[in-house]
Amino acid sequence: DGCFGRAASPLHCCKARRLSQCPGVTPEGPCCQLRAWSGAVAPRPGLEKATGHLLRLKLRLVACAHARVAGSEPGACGPRCLALLSSDLEEILRSGPKGEATSGRLSFQEEVAAAALCFRLLLFRRSMQKSADNFGKNLPMKFLQEFAFLWEMSHFLNWQHLLESGWPVFGLFRLVVQHWPRSGTAGNETVRRTHRGNATASVCDGPSSKLRSSLEAMGSDIDGEGLRVPGVGEPKECGWQESLGKLLMTAWLIYNANSYRYHMYNGESFAPLEDMPFYEMVLHRSWEQSLLGLTGDASQGQRGTVETTAQLLQSRWDPWDLLSSLEVLHLHRSWRLFKEILPAQPVIVEAGANDGIHEAIWLQEWPTAQIMAFEPDPTCFAHLTRNLRDVMGRANPNSKLLNMALSGKVGQMDFYLRDGNFSTSAVNTLHEPTDWFNEHFPQISWQRETVKVQTMPLDSLAFYDVHAVDFLELDVQCHEYNVLQASIKILPTITIMQIEACLPPGMCKGTALYEDIRTLLTQRGFSLLATDAKPDSLLHPQDRCFDALFVNLAKEPTGALAALDVARGLDAR
Repeated sequence: DGCFGRAASPLHCCKARRLSQCPGVTPEGPCCQLRAWSGAVAPRPGLEKATGHLLRLKLRLVACAHARVAGSEPGACGPRCLALLSSDLEEILRSGPKGEATSGRLSFQEEVAAAALCFRLLLFRRSMQKSADNFGKNLPMKFLQEFAFLWEMSHFLNWQHLLESGWPVFGLFRLVVQHWPRSGTAGNETVRRTHRGNATASVCDGPSSKLRSSLEAMGSDIDGEGLRVPGVGEPKECGWQESLGKLLMTAWLIYNANSYRYHMYNGESFAPLEDMPFYEMVLHRSWEQSLLGLTGDASQGQRGTVETTAQLLQSRWDPWDLLSSLEVLHLHRSWRLFKEILPAQPVIVEAGANDGIHEAIWLQEWPTAQIMAFEPDPTCFAHLTRNLRDVMGRANPNSKLLNMALSGKVGQMDFYLRDGNFSTSAVNTLHEPTDWFNEHFPQISWQRETVKVQTMPLDSLAFYDVHAVDFLELDVQCHEYNVLQASIKILPTITIMQIEACLPPGMCKGTALYEDIRTLLTQRGFSLLATDAKPDSLLHPQDRCFDALFVNLAKEPTGALAALDVARGLDAR
């Protein structure tokens, strides 16, 4: 159906699904570039080998994009790191069959295209960083043209499918944008990014107080048909950049609400709110809005695309911030990437099981998984057992729901309960809350008296004939370090763990913080894969606690992260 280049707008042709009618076909056009990336896959057997290489490269790229805390770098991807990733890509191109389906909704060719786009973003970031030392805040026009080209390339892949796939395209875009000069020149035009916190902001500036309040109380706008966020902009209202940002904010809120336990308890039934079709529709509108903006004036060709990309970089709504956050939410909450790593019948342990939403999802993904769910709050545990009554009846008979807390030893501990009638234990804790937490979250109050709860260490799972764990989710409100430090037998068997951790000053008095946990896990052979810690983001302006994914280097099936850590360590010398 032909490729096209600068004489016509490629995105307009793609949207019209009339590629064969597009004039101006040139080898350097974006469509040809994409085809060169994905079409170079040799049509011969070897899907299993190729998908193994894809998984290895994907894990390494995720670590490059998302293993960051408080704006820190995960370790520069220098020459050795880039050479390692390039070698992965070459292996994929050599060994993969053409047109085969993969485990997700991306075809094998689309997976290769996503991988190559990620790699090119890292190359571009490296080139921009090196040149920034010479040009200061005045980067040449060529960088804006390259960025426009790469952003345009992302529109040849379905954003929803990209987010589900685990390829960290938007996280790498965000890394590039973070290093973009706040002011500078590109040719004769000034490229300027406006500070979000401008007190004189117009109605289209973000984040507005109305959307901020929506973030703080997401449940208030949820109805049976899905999340409705007031003030979602249209192009005529704010311009396409602002409209894109507001649409992405809506999508982020919908996914976040669906992911973080907004449930309806109707009698004896367990009904998590799901509105993924509406979420996909909003994402598609966002893609379309960005596409229309980047299309620009077709008669201007490449110049029109570059100019509209410059406008996007000036936008007060940061689309890469929002899309990157969605990307991390998918990593942490969809578990699709985990399915590529874990066995078909995994042993899963969750401490802080709350009302059972994760267990319900896991048993859909892994019907024969052995689930060990810990929840010390008696009210929550009653909801947990009721909600999972039916699914546990069909689950692995060795699965258990336990009304106790994981800790460093067998015994009892004081448990601080949130005041009021709540069916979730999101902030109940084994430790006294800090003054900082009480000051920044005044809507949360505590019961005057603590209650005693039973505790057991992770290694006591042997009592239930569990001697190895494939996936551990640890959300025990400031007690994570105690649980991990005490484990001698179970911890080395874990393949992936997801834990909650906090930055200073923390949520609880006298407890270990993120750096303590990271140091402990690094010493025990784990490597950080991804976090959703973005206190510099408009989405998390004051949240000091976050989820972090760690992978056991000795258990990880592709050996991806061990080699990456070595390469980045050498680059850092």
